[in-house]
Amino acid sequence: MNVFRTRKIILHGGEARTRFVTPAPGEPLRSLDLGLVFDYEVQFDIVCEQLEIGIDRLPGASNPLPPPLRARYKAIGFNLNYSDTPSYKGLTYTPVFDASRGYDLDLSDPSLFRLPDPLGQLFAIVGARIARFNPVTLELDFAIKVDLGIITVDRFKLKIPLDPAGPPQILPSGVRVNIPV
Repeated sequence: MNVFRTRKIILHGGEARTRFVTPAPGEPLRSLDLGLVFDYEVQFDIVCEQLEIGIDRLPGASNPLPPPLRARYKAIGFNLNYSDTPSYKGLTYTPVFDASRGYDLDLSDPSLFRLPDPLGQLFAIVGARIARFNPVTLELDFAIKVDLGIITVDRFKLKIPLDPAGPPQILPSGVRVNIPV
């Protein structure tokens, strides 16, 4: 589908950890553990031409291109464990993602999320973020582009639980009623 388009990958750092069991003199190595975690960032674009999402990010669409979206994972990697014991002999691979060190998702370019008409004539997405709560939630901030008369809705938020999936919530952040006297 070619929806995600990578612009740049930045390695901010890494960490290696080793551990091994020292055998008695003359005995073979019994256990070796190697862990690698990386702090890296990916700058990318989301383009879905069918839904007109991110079409200003296509090559030649605008100069300069809008700023990229960013995802930074501060501790992601793998662990390798070699064991030569009576109960197990071999190599074990385990992926590692330490969420306690954090991650950042910067979806701060609201122009990415243009709604197709007729919704695009009524609403504008003015912000987007992924929150690391329980559950992980995608939040979109909307502004209403039309005059509703005496009722004014400044903005509202759409919260969509991603993990675990759940029903979306609509939360108004400012509603006023102005009745002329």
